[in-house]
Amino acid sequence: MAMTARGNDQPALGGARVAVVVLGDLGRSPRMLHHAAALLHAGAAVDLIGHAGAPLPAPLAATAGLTVHHLPGPRLAARHALPRAAFLAYGAARLIGASARLATVLRRLPAPDVVLVQNPPALPTLAVVPPVARWRGAGVVIDWHNFACTQLGLTVGAAHPAVRAARAVERRLGRGATAHLCVSAAMRATLAASWGIADAHVLRDRPVTFVPADQRAAARARLAARLALPVDAEPRPALLVSPTSWSADEDTDLLLDALGRLEATLDGSALRLVCVLTGDGPRRADFEARVAARHWQRVAVRTIWLDPGDYPALLAGADLGLSLHRSTSGVDLPMKIADLHGAGVPVCAFDYGPCLREMLSQAEAAIGFTQAAGLAARLRSLLDALTQLGSLEALRDAVAALPQRTWEEGWRDEALPLFASLIRDE
Repeated sequence: MAMTARGNDQPALGGARVAVVVLGDLGRSPRMLHHAAALLHAGAAVDLIGHAGAPLPAPLAATAGLTVHHLPGPRLAARHALPRAAFLAYGAARLIGASARLATVLRRLPAPDVVLVQNPPALPTLAVVPPVARWRGAGVVIDWHNFACTQLGLTVGAAHPAVRAARAVERRLGRGATAHLCVSAAMRATLAASWGIADAHVLRDRPVTFVPADQRAAARARLAARLALPVDAEPRPALLVSPTSWSADEDTDLLLDALGRLEATLDGSALRLVCVLTGDGPRRADFEARVAARHWQRVAVRTIWLDPGDYPALLAGADLGLSLHRSTSGVDLPMKIADLHGAGVPVCAFDYGPCLREMLSQAEAAIGFTQAAGLAARLRSLLDALTQLGSLEALRDAVAALPQRTWEEGWRDEALPLFASLIRDE
């Protein structure tokens, strides 16, 4: 059902046109796809711009009012794929071509009222989108997922002069937007204190849907079947699921270390753990090769791709979720936690700072970890609890007690007023 303005049975953004820009694989940009879906439900026509790759969710692709524009040419190379010395020069050359292609697509669109762009990446989007949007008479909204300069530090080192230069450029270009969204209150405070952006609106990541509790046993059986796991063994294997984008800010090295330590503690025990990593990305093949070299008996590791239609339902089959996200800024929040909560699954998360408390329950915050030994100890304790109790009810109850609002409900309250005000001002 379309969102409506108060006292009016017309869609709140009826007649408006919004361009949503993703300088990446559209099908693997869930937050921006959620934006597109919410804008469409609010009555706006949406031009979705980005690179072809994974398929769009079928319900979104079939929604009237959506037009997809694929950017020509290759995406920028993954940061880990090049030596440090070559990355900056190669990246600069690729940015020039990407800037020209993006500007061409934006100039040829039907005239938008607002252009929504994600950050990162900051370049070329923040250099290209605002001037082209102003030329076309459109407002610009930046959705801050993180900071591009801190992500660059993963490749060249946080103290590299390029990181300082990138921060200056990102700060200056970012301040040229009409309005701002961001993923956490901590990020809003950082934008105000250090970036000269005092008016960012917090739009939290939330589940698109919630999986009912009475469907979780069936979800576990489906997940076990997909992984060819015995479902009637006693004690049954515990299922640990980590939604993973296989990016450099996810610490899979720590995970392998922790699982090796856990295997050592399970020697002679009947307890078993199956760790499932979902998703796909450039680091997955290397991880799979490293797992294959281990010969564990009590710990199994599987990787799996879940299409968007199956993803929430199969997540619900997990006993515990795992977040390996190691924030480069300390103020972004991993969407995977929202996904797991929507499936009713408690989360054990790498604790990179106070910002995480914005998403986690107190019970989940208490089982966070920062080192492999800590994660191994947490998993062993949780395996023991699962054996004794048959489930992790205390953690599940803590997740169930969190405010249960869908993405669309949150978007209606936190983002819709911003878009409506910009369109009224046009």
